Amino acid sequence: MKKLSKSVILKKLIEKKWRIAAKLRTPEEWRKAIDTVDDKIVRIQAACIVWWDHFGGRPATDPWANLDDYRVAWKDDHNANNKDVSKALMQIGYPKSVANRRTKLP
Repeated sequence: MKKLSKSVILKKLIEKKWRIAAKLRTPEEWRKAIDTVDDKIVRIQAACIVWWDHFGGRPATDPWANLDDYRVAWKDDHNANNKDVSKALMQIGYPKSVANRRTKLP
């Protein structure tokens, strides 16, 4: 079995701690954080990532409309710079490693 470096272990711990904290965040807290992102297109793309990560799997019988206006505003032709979106995700609480992973195109 390959031994993990201290930096990899630390990154995994940071991400685990963040996932736990992110689940405890209320929809209103997410919305308030997202609304602090200045650039509208970057804000929309960051909001959609948050929606997909934390609320997209909710059943239709349990709607959560706090980010719906951002989700509806998203368009395929929105071309925000991935680095800007990554910075916005970090601004709203994502760890750098997760933010970079979530904005990386396949």
